Amino acid sequence: SARFEQETQSVVLAGSGDRETSRGKVLLAKPGRMRWAYDEPDPSLVISDGETMWIHDVGASQVTRMPMGEGYLAGAGLDFLFGEGRIEQSFRAYTSACGTGETRVELLPREDATYERLSLTIRSEDGLVTETSITDLFGNRTTIRFSDIQLNQAPAGAVFRFEKPQGVEVIDLST
Repeated sequence: SARFEQETQSVVLAGSGDRETSRGKVLLAKPGRMRWAYDEPDPSLVISDGETMWIHDVGASQVTRMPMGEGYLAGAGLDFLFGEGRIEQSFRAYTSACGTGETRVELLPREDATYERLSLTIRSEDGLVTETSITDLFGNRTTIRFSDIQLNQAPAGAVFRFEKPQGVEVIDLST
């Protein structure tokens, strides 16, 4: 688990564009389970139990349901979430910065992907990933910085199940 700050920078034709920052808490557990609880600027929730992903837009009173797997969510990122990914098979990797207690690793996909590159910042003292960044094919970048990282918590499975609040519209992409 960790606290996170997510910064999204959209690139527009004239150069760099708007930046949007979100904050919250994340909980990850293999295989394929995750819970991203966004607190700021607006509450929202992304939950996966390893089979189904739910994206709850609290302000819009909507939740999107989709299966995790081929056709919806696929590729290297999903492989790693399920504990099946191998960096050397999926990416060409190189270090772009070293020093001050951190190493930045750039990952370029070996096969066509919906993104141009992934970057990881790894803390030298313990090997923890403290930042991830993904740059899409248009140059838009999403960076997530992690703090208060806690490992090996063995969270209960119920934490990764979505309970639909009353009055929330469901957009079901699994049918």
